[in-house]
Amino acid sequence: MRIIDHFCVAMQLSNADFIRAISIHLRNREPYEDEMEHYLESLSGGVDRVDYLINIVMSNETGMHIYTPFESDENVNTTIVNTIRKVLTFTPNRFVQQMFLQILDRQPVPEERKIYDQALAGGLSPIVLMATLIDSKECRQRLHRYDQQANTKAPKPKKNQE
Repeated sequence: MRIIDHFCVAMQLSNADFIRAISIHLRNREPYEDEMEHYLESLSGGVDRVDYLINIVMSNETGMHIYTPFESDENVNTTIVNTIRKVLTFTPNRFVQQMFLQILDRQPVPEERKIYDQALAGGLSPIVLMATLIDSKECRQRLHRYDQQANTKAPKPKKNQE
């Protein structure tokens, strides 16, 4: 299952289950009680779930898990953080290709590959690259199609057409 697939499944969950799923996938743990309360309040207050995802991806704790060396083991859970750890073992060029496949479900076009290869060579963090792809219009639109909370909000009244 690709990273985007995990995200799309999570987007269909209730706020509490969404927070729990993302925490398990990116932090390898259940959210703490105070975190759960804070994030539930934030999401109920209108924080976009994609913004929440980006914040968790960019967190120090997620980074700590991502940069723990990957060990190939058949018994390792297939979580997002473990997928990223595996992809980090690839060459920079292959890393870019895999991040596009994992997050956007497509190959990068030559210009995108060149830009991100150069950015990584210039010191761009792989986590920032991942967050950038998640924050892209392409990824946001896909995730919002699956957002259970956004799709259950009352529709806006239509203007009278004369």
